[in-house]
Amino acid sequence: MAGIKDVVKGSLTYSIVPVCTALLTLFVIPFVSYIYPAAEYGKINLFYTIGSMGMSACLLGFDHFFMRRFFDCKEGCSPKTLFSLSLVVGIAADFLATAIIFLFFKTAASQVLFGQDDSAALIMLSVYIACLIAFRLLNTMARMHGNATRFNVQSILQNVITRASFALIAWYSTSYQWALLVMTLGMALITSIFMFRQKDECFQAIPLSSAEALFKPGLLFGVPCMLDVMATQLNASIGKIVLSSYGLFDAVGVLAIATTLSTAFSMIPQAFGTYWAPFMYKNHGIEQRLIKNVHDFVMLVSIVLVLAIYSLQDFLFLLVGQSYKAGQAIFMLLMLVPIQSLICETTNYGIMLKNKPIYGTLVTASGVAICASVTVALAPSIGISAVGIAVGLSAVFTGYLRSFIGCKFYNSINDWKRTIAGSVLIVAVCVSNFFVYQSLVVRLLVASVVLLLSCFLYRKQIAFGFKKLRHMNI
Repeated sequence: MAGIKDVVKGSLTYSIVPVCTALLTLFVIPFVSYIYPAAEYGKINLFYTIGSMGMSACLLGFDHFFMRRFFDCKEGCSPKTLFSLSLVVGIAADFLATAIIFLFFKTAASQVLFGQDDSAALIMLSVYIACLIAFRLLNTMARMHGNATRFNVQSILQNVITRASFALIAWYSTSYQWALLVMTLGMALITSIFMFRQKDECFQAIPLSSAEALFKPGLLFGVPCMLDVMATQLNASIGKIVLSSYGLFDAVGVLAIATTLSTAFSMIPQAFGTYWAPFMYKNHGIEQRLIKNVHDFVMLVSIVLVLAIYSLQDFLFLLVGQSYKAGQAIFMLLMLVPIQSLICETTNYGIMLKNKPIYGTLVTASGVAICASVTVALAPSIGISAVGIAVGLSAVFTGYLRSFIGCKFYNSINDWKRTIAGSVLIVAVCVSNFFVYQSLVVRLLVASVVLLLSCFLYRKQIAFGFKKLRHMNI
């Protein structure tokens, strides 16, 4: 039987990547914000964002099908078979999408992403997406096998390439085109190396009968998952797309820095989620009590994390250039996205365990509709603030609804009233920042009140934690 101690240890095993990513981000942001013009960085960040979305779209959810069936292998359905099939589907979809764009939408796509007709950048985007597809599957294979060392090494190298490598070319040029070239070549190099090193573990010839037998269930399960992930990514990125469509690439750059700062502190959600997904698929039938207790601790950690960032955000914004500081007003609203993601890791797995990913897709699509409507309606009058409000509203809506539906299929919450109260405190803190972000004294006062209320709500969990620490069992 597993315990809280095992969950903490398992999460810490995968914490190297998010910690390194956060440190890398904090190192790169000052350089980027002082050297790169906001408009150029906005285009670089759009390339990165659309690359991630393109990877998810082209895989058609087969990466999620790979994970779901990994421990459920039947004849003709080995992990190697699932890996090979997913890779073929992803690369074929990438090639087809690139061909369609070049035939019918080349100019429009270039204008939205780069502000000019740029065929070379679109080709680099296609190659970049293909590399991300292969790396997503390599990381999934390592993760499902429990090979933390390989997962950490691969993920750290990927983050260095995608988040920092473009800074190396700044001495020569701060044009987005050179940055995209460095990112694309870097991903192509490390993808080739790791695919070659792991060819025996990952690749297997797929008999036509097996491919046909897996393709239809893969689509039925995977496409809703893909749409869900796409909607989640679009929800976080639609503000950039709307602003870029108005030609406001400076605003895109400011938003990108604020978003990067907020996601840099998603190290806990990333480490926990990387460990938790395989754990849930493997142990949901025998560890429900532990799963409910883990949810309470995740809520408590989420509150503490929000209060720490809320109180200390001034130090973060010392890192960025003056032209990017406008993002501080919406910073905590953007923080609702990684916080909601962390909480939902403990509440929404019922949707997947019951093979009902369409519910998650519908919820997230509704969130995207809210985000898009609010952004389009308010952006002309209040600019970047519209994006923060829209993202915050969408995160709250999707978080509550996904948790409610997920727990209908698989209950993972001990006390709904306590969870709702904790969630309200988190949202209240993040919303208040929009009005008081310039006053450290007011923020500290708010944080103190919320901390006291949280200690009362989670007094049993805090007492349990102190007891474990005294006995050195955790």
